[in-house]
Amino acid sequence: MRSRFGVVPQELAIYPDLTAIQNLRFFGGLNGLHGRRLKERVDYVLELTGLAKNSDSTPSTFSGGMSRRLNFGIALLHEPEFVVLDEPTVGIDPQSRSGLLDCVRDLSKRGVTVIYASHYMEEVEAVCHRVAIMDHGRMLKQGTIEELLDRSRIDLCVTVASLPQELVAKLPARVEIRNDIDGKTSIVIRDSVETRREEHPGDLRVVLELLENARVPLQEIKTRETSLETLFLSLTGRKLRD
Repeated sequence: MRSRFGVVPQELAIYPDLTAIQNLRFFGGLNGLHGRRLKERVDYVLELTGLAKNSDSTPSTFSGGMSRRLNFGIALLHEPEFVVLDEPTVGIDPQSRSGLLDCVRDLSKRGVTVIYASHYMEEVEAVCHRVAIMDHGRMLKQGTIEELLDRSRIDLCVTVASLPQELVAKLPARVEIRNDIDGKTSIVIRDSVETRREEHPGDLRVVLELLENARVPLQEIKTRETSLETLFLSLTGRKLRD
């Protein structure tokens, strides 16, 4: 049964004092590979992960991306039917990240079942067919990307440098306040496709009038489609976690 599974843990599960090829041979042997078959799979994984030129180097000399690629390759040595990936792209360079995501897509195309656990919602949206949003051990929502995201929904983001507290209580109920990482404040009018209908005709007008009357300079108005990240935050909240 164990031979059917491949696991890529978040913490690196490699031996830093063994070379890349020695790591692969060791873990391949643990999964029942030997002889010619072991050599073929080790050579394949070295090429797949771009580590063929570094096969005789130890992970202690590797970059973060190279170590992650070796960690990933070990899970694929024995051609598992199921692969579990736990935050496989943490702290790696864009090239390594792109390469790993391509490998995940290729595994899926070849019929391998992949469970991809990540806090990077754009990665999940890029490689996953079905998504489950978990929080504190509870599944909050699950389904295909199409089922979870209503692409017809388009929010409006009104950006200001700062928003006086006395205006917050006067904003329409469908409005969300977001403090951006650059210190600016975004007033998000949720589902503005709906707000343009007769039952919600004036949210944007009300926001703009409030800002004008309070002499709050308007910096930007832009549309924003729904994404897994916005869905995740709406379900789990924006409060910082320990």
